[in-house]
Amino acid sequence: MHELFVDEWDKVYNRYEQGDSTHIPDPTVFLDTYADNIIQCHAEDCTLAPEDYYQPIQGMRTDSKRGLDGWTVRELQALPTDIWEVRSSTAECFLENSTLPESYRHVSAPMIPSGDAKTPKQHRYLTAFPVLYRVYAGALWNKLRSWQEPWIHPGCKGGRAQCDTTDVVWSVQGEVAFATLMGSTSTVATLDYDKLFDMLDPSFTARLLAVCGFPKQLARQWLSLYTRLIRYITVGGCYSSPFYDYQWNRPG
Repeated sequence: MHELFVDEWDKVYNRYEQGDSTHIPDPTVFLDTYADNIIQCHAEDCTLAPEDYYQPIQGMRTDSKRGLDGWTVRELQALPTDIWEVRSSTAECFLENSTLPESYRHVSAPMIPSGDAKTPKQHRYLTAFPVLYRVYAGALWNKLRSWQEPWIHPGCKGGRAQCDTTDVVWSVQGEVAFATLMGSTSTVATLDYDKLFDMLDPSFTARLLAVCGFPKQLARQWLSLYTRLIRYITVGGCYSSPFYDYQWNRPG
């Protein structure tokens, strides 16, 4: 059964590598075409101090799924502060070399049934990174999330402070309810995995981030991670054999 899931999802995550490059924009052409619309806002220093790790750790749920590195949230929350001084120094070394620990590349992919769930594609494909990477990414995001505020569209709600999914849901429900009361036609459009997230080429996206003022070392670091992920599909609590993907990671 695991082989069926791997065969189907490998086609999605390795679409570009297997020759379907029709959706990959040329970075140079794109940047020349939309140069007037790209706002350059240079991010502040992304160096993390030991205390920067503390907040995301304490905010994580203790029942969060453990990653393939074996760590649990509860174990990390119990570590003494001295440990994070060592971790901070280690993270600086990895950032200087635009890379990340090899263990961060090994991710589990729980398959959540959706609809009839009779085929591999009728499942939600999640990605569970190692807990240590989640802590690192959370600490970085706390440092960098203000970077996007000067240029992001006010209608965008994902990944923004003081915003969550209810901001979108209530707005849509209100518009649908108003249209129903007025007897007018309304349409709601959504984008699923095939139309959005897996169409983002990692090399193009990393270059665009750097042009927009995102820290170049960090963009290269994430590029090295997401182009070399090793996934293990999880069905019924059991893991598949590893498979590799080229595409940018879907939200997990």
